[in-house]
Amino acid sequence: MIATDDARIRAAAEGVGADCVLTSTEHESGTDRVAEVARRFGFVPGDVLVNVQGDEPLIEPRLIADLAAALGDRPAVDIATAAAPIRTLAEFLDPNCVNALRACDWRALYFSRAPVP
Repeated sequence: MIATDDARIRAAAEGVGADCVLTSTEHESGTDRVAEVARRFGFVPGDVLVNVQGDEPLIEPRLIADLAAALGDRPAVDIATAAAPIRTLAEFLDPNCVNALRACDWRALYFSRAPVP
């Protein structure tokens, strides 16, 4: 399902047969948009939702499936973020590449578009 606040995106999605819902324009993040859809469609705790941002159109479908499965296997975990190692200095310095700093137990400490220590 595609959730958007833009009628043009909705029209394009529906034009290729995708399920689409128009959401509020007041959201500050995609996570807020997903929460609106979850409330509207009656999702309950234990349901797994995977939020794929519009700026990640080439994400591997297998990664989405793996993330959903990992969340389904860990009901105590409320949220997860897919991350990969940064391999180059250019990637590290690129503001379009979100840096995730994690603890040794893999919990996210924070995210930044700026280089992190």
